[in-house]
Amino acid sequence: WLSGGGAGRRRKVLYKMRSCLLPAVCLLAWTHLGRTSRVTPALHEGHPRNTDRSTGAVLDGSDDTSLIAKSSQPHLMLVVADDVGWNDVGWHDARVQTPHLNALAQSGVILDRHYVYRYCSPTRGSLLSGRFPHHDHQSNPGGGSAFGPNTNMTLLPQKLREVGYRTMMRGKWHYGFSRPEYLPHSRGFDDAAGYLQGACDHLTEAAGCGVDSWHGNASVEGPDRRNGTGYDSYRHAADMVTAIEGIKTDPRPLFVYAALHVAHEPLEAPAELVAQYKKAQPGWCEKKATIAAMVTVADNVTAQIHNALVAQGVWDNTVLVFMTDNGGDSGCSSCHPLRGRKRSFFEGGVRVPSFVTSPLLPRTGRVDTGFFHCSDWYPTFLGLAGVTNNPHDSGPGRFAVDGVDVWPYLSDPNGATPFPPRSRDLIVLGYNYSTLKPGGGVYDAGSGALIEITTGYKLVMGSQKSAQDILSWDPADYPCSTTAAGRDCIPHCLFNVLGDPEERVDLSVPGTGNSTDSQALARLLAAYKGIGSEEGMPNPIDVMWNEQGTPYDPGACKEAARTGYWGPWLQ
Repeated sequence: WLSGGGAGRRRKVLYKMRSCLLPAVCLLAWTHLGRTSRVTPALHEGHPRNTDRSTGAVLDGSDDTSLIAKSSQPHLMLVVADDVGWNDVGWHDARVQTPHLNALAQSGVILDRHYVYRYCSPTRGSLLSGRFPHHDHQSNPGGGSAFGPNTNMTLLPQKLREVGYRTMMRGKWHYGFSRPEYLPHSRGFDDAAGYLQGACDHLTEAAGCGVDSWHGNASVEGPDRRNGTGYDSYRHAADMVTAIEGIKTDPRPLFVYAALHVAHEPLEAPAELVAQYKKAQPGWCEKKATIAAMVTVADNVTAQIHNALVAQGVWDNTVLVFMTDNGGDSGCSSCHPLRGRKRSFFEGGVRVPSFVTSPLLPRTGRVDTGFFHCSDWYPTFLGLAGVTNNPHDSGPGRFAVDGVDVWPYLSDPNGATPFPPRSRDLIVLGYNYSTLKPGGGVYDAGSGALIEITTGYKLVMGSQKSAQDILSWDPADYPCSTTAAGRDCIPHCLFNVLGDPEERVDLSVPGTGNSTDSQALARLLAAYKGIGSEEGMPNPIDVMWNEQGTPYDPGACKEAARTGYWGPWLQ
């Protein structure tokens, strides 16, 4: 299983165990990373918060204060997989071989309710800007989109670089490249390479009119002509390992943004991994075997990052966060047993596998059921880095940072620190700007969602049906089979995801809920409506981005065809 990653003693041990079919057995080779008991996050309630779910025991913390001793600036690793569904990881489905991710998750804290946007680009913007997507952008720009984020916002790598960090990015950018000032190197990354759009071929990196492979640092800004030299995720992994090895000669703290290409379409994986899944799971269809193999690639890449940090002797002063950018895509990844998938605001589209792991955490091997949002990593990483110049104000952009610093909560050895408060106790998953424009709009018309974190009530606004299976609940063997669709959310749905994480009961249907549910519906509808009256809204550019998508410029394709590579085409 480890043909693309891993090294040294761990790889030798696991290589000898390749014939085993049970990942739990493979995981035994990794018990030095965490508890030997397997931690499996449950979807349903019934366990006390912050418990070891393998035993049900409440974790009271550690008396070893050395566990939380750290330098002022730890190394920071942010690993973001692409289109990986809830059930596509080994700690949710043991048939998926992710032994390294399993072990890292088990040695840290699994975040059972980690929320993102319903598709790619807005999640990435939220991570880097610290804002909810509706305060950054909610479009999913294509290759010819004349799109770029507000350059007045100071992004995460810019803030980290100001306090002495080396900053590196590999993989998927998808945050604007029509102008040079939108490129990752211009937005704070000392060294950035990967692809600029939402998808490309995993081997050739071809995408429509040209090749999408770019490299930017202090000495170069242009095509990365290494495309076609192997599976792109493994090439990016090698670059990240080299950067980590550079700690020997450059002692500055390191921030790595590993924006993995897997498991986004096109569905392409190393043939040997696909073959091994077909042998181990003969009942699986081709798509499921391929998706699982791509997730195993993500496991291998993360293993290489971790092993390099251990080899350099800096793992003890590192924080690593793993997450995916949205739910599984239609006809591909599995979100079982959640409802919906990518492009919907149902749980399958916005609640994703995630964990944080670090030797700096005093209470590990547990599952936390708090409501986390991807925007939280902006203030959290800045707090860890010791940023003192108002980390919650990332510049003169229109909106303040929405994320909250979750490190004091996660790192309290006694578990007594409450979860940091959010504005109005809400996570705004998305907002439909067309409600602010006469006549509505054509892009994402009517669709939005928010969660009241103190109660678990979730409001979903408007139709979620961009594909039939988005209204369904994935069976365990999805995409090999499907199930019937449920009711759409026109004009809205109300769920309580604490007691009904699969969103089976729409409490807004007359005769279904009680008076408390009715009060919650009225409260959340008023809160959703109130978003439109926030200071500074609406902005015509934002309305365009959120509602109709970004304008297509044919000059982009002409430039890509001329040079052979995608890149900025406007000045």
